[in-house]
Amino acid sequence: MILWSKDRVLGGLVVGSRAPREFSPADINLLIAVGSQISNAIDRSVLYEETRQAYENCAARRNSFSTAKRWLPSANSSPVWRTSSTIH
Repeated sequence: MILWSKDRVLGGLVVGSRAPREFSPADINLLIAVGSQISNAIDRSVLYEETRQAYENCAARRNSFSTAKRWLPSANSSPVWRTSSTIH
């Protein structure tokens, strides 16, 4: 059975039996339900990992911004102009 998530294949589910037999419609329906649950779990774990990575990137940018902000003049301060005391 193919494990799908939206429009992409996530993997496959292979089921076997030690003794030769045919799977009943109820067995097949159960396997479809189990496959659906597995697909959803995989999809949620991928989304979780993407969200976690995006959060870490955002936190790193926020920290970089906070560091850079300390070196910028505040909105209330006037810019400091440095001039040479000697003009050539």
